[in-house]
Amino acid sequence: MSISLKKFGLTLAALALLGGMTACGGSTTNEKTSASPAASSALSSTEPTGGNDAGFREGDLGDEVFVGPLVVAGKFFQPVPMTGGGLDVANSSMHVEADIAAIENNGYGWGAGDFVPGLTVDYKFTGEDGSVAAEGQLMPMNASDGPHYGLNVPKLPAGVYKVEFTIHAPEGWMLHTDPETGVEKHEFWTEPLVATFEGFQWDPETTPWW
Repeated sequence: MSISLKKFGLTLAALALLGGMTACGGSTTNEKTSASPAASSALSSTEPTGGNDAGFREGDLGDEVFVGPLVVAGKFFQPVPMTGGGLDVANSSMHVEADIAAIENNGYGWGAGDFVPGLTVDYKFTGEDGSVAAEGQLMPMNASDGPHYGLNVPKLPAGVYKVEFTIHAPEGWMLHTDPETGVEKHEFWTEPLVATFEGFQWDPETTPWW
């Protein structure tokens, strides 16, 4: 009888020990499960809700223009603040961009589709009556989507404009001429290249950012 009671007591002790181990295991599992939603919540809160251009509505001045070894895309959107001066946002009508890239087999060693640096780019807005509404020089700059030539343009009255980008060759930019490392062309264009966008319609009353 005493042996049976001893066995019974040992059995109860074993069951109690097993129950304690199970309880510890269950507690650890619950902590891991509750940590997962917190991590997911943190990830969700830091994920972007839109692209870098959220809030900006970029427009085209016209179709891309192929001129010489270049392809030129004209863009416009709301005026932006920039380092180094430039026209302030309050007195600007828009920010204009000339995205200038190299075509294939351009002869100068630029990769097809690569931004072409070192250019001097002038812009001009001409009204239907032939009067020049705005002109100046675009500046090389970087935005979140990469480099371009651009500027905030002064306020323009509503109208239909011809927009021209006059592109001068790089100055002081040297080219290799030897057979092993040289490029096909040994000099840049001597006359400016002009990319023209006809029929650009502008109305400050209907622009999306005012």
